[in-house]
Amino acid sequence: LDIALHPDFANNSLLYFSYSKPDVQDPALATTAVARARWDGARLNDVQDIFVGEAWYSPAISRENGRCCGQPPSDVSYGSRLEFDAEGHLFLTLGDRGWGEMAQEGMVHMGKIVRINDDGSVPADNPFIGQQGYHPTLWTLGHRNPLGLAINPGNGDIWAAEFGPSGGDELNLIQKGANYGWALVSKGVHYSGDLTPLGHDSPPGMEEPVLYWVPSINPGNLAFYNADAFPAWKGNLLMSTLSGSVRRFTFDDNGKPVEAERMLSEIAQRFRDITVGPDGYLYLLTDEPDGVMLQVRPQ
Repeated sequence: LDIALHPDFANNSLLYFSYSKPDVQDPALATTAVARARWDGARLNDVQDIFVGEAWYSPAISRENGRCCGQPPSDVSYGSRLEFDAEGHLFLTLGDRGWGEMAQEGMVHMGKIVRINDDGSVPADNPFIGQQGYHPTLWTLGHRNPLGLAINPGNGDIWAAEFGPSGGDELNLIQKGANYGWALVSKGVHYSGDLTPLGHDSPPGMEEPVLYWVPSINPGNLAFYNADAFPAWKGNLLMSTLSGSVRRFTFDDNGKPVEAERMLSEIAQRFRDITVGPDGYLYLLTDEPDGVMLQVRPQ
């Protein structure tokens, strides 16, 4: 589902990937896992799971669990973006898998962002350590399907882009221990047309999105630009979208993102992922029957 290189990859060759892991006894059950491996230039060696989410779910359970409001089946909304911070902690986003009620359950990983060390152990300063009813790996909760994750290299701020239900896609500043509201509150509505229980505006104790979109733009992954090929973009945030464009954001004097440009809509592709290569060019993955990788260079 995603790939990340260890910050010291040049010396240790460690590579991490998130994936949908089936249960050995019942393959219909699946959860989100993160594996670590060593890349030797030709193959992966010493592959081992360092994180296995408490999020086992299956189509059978989705038919029997009494979810509200026409939520989607169990094989969607995995999230699963990986990002290392400057201290070497690994962040992982986990979608709600179409069971939004679980996003507020502290011992379940659905609808959460977790933070672990590079070996899978739990950092001692995680916000929910020692709190009854919360898994120690949790960093934030109340997410629906965070398909974008990026850390600003200038100040360390963590940003996540998140699918809403029908409307209400979000760009969130991720803050330690915060609750982002799903499935109690959303700027959108459920696919059935029902409102979330607390409506559109977050009550005290829950975070409002910094930006949101109604109707949906279907955000994919995020990337900060900090290279030389496009010097005017330095410090900007780039967002791929499945609605067929790449969005570029600048930041105002208060640190709030402001949409500055909408790009590449003329080629009519669903953009799932975006990254900045070591050459400073953009690389995009499209989500199409004939998906491609695109390179974007200055004219």
